[in-house]
Amino acid sequence: MKEKFDSKFVEETIILSHDYVNLLASGETISTVEWDVSVVSGTDASPNAMKSGAVSISGSKVSQKIIGGLVGVTYRQKAKATTSQGQILVLVADIDVVPIP
Repeated sequence: MKEKFDSKFVEETIILSHDYVNLLASGETISTVEWDVSVVSGTDASPNAMKSGAVSISGSKVSQKIIGGLVGVTYRQKAKATTSQGQILVLVADIDVVPIP
């Protein structure tokens, strides 16, 4: 499932979240999650440098603190969760980094 986050100013530090509530069975929980950042358009040799700290899990929601990025680049934020029932669920959303006007 792909979504679009609101744009991020280059100087902002923000928390991005994916919610698996509609994908989990009753009683199923998220055991682990991997968060990956890649470039959709533009150029950035180190897109994963946007991640700051570890990804957190709270119920059906996973969150990652995001910093920096390069102006004019669109980044894909991908969360790959493994559940207590062995499912591997992937959610992605794109975010644009924009200059402060």
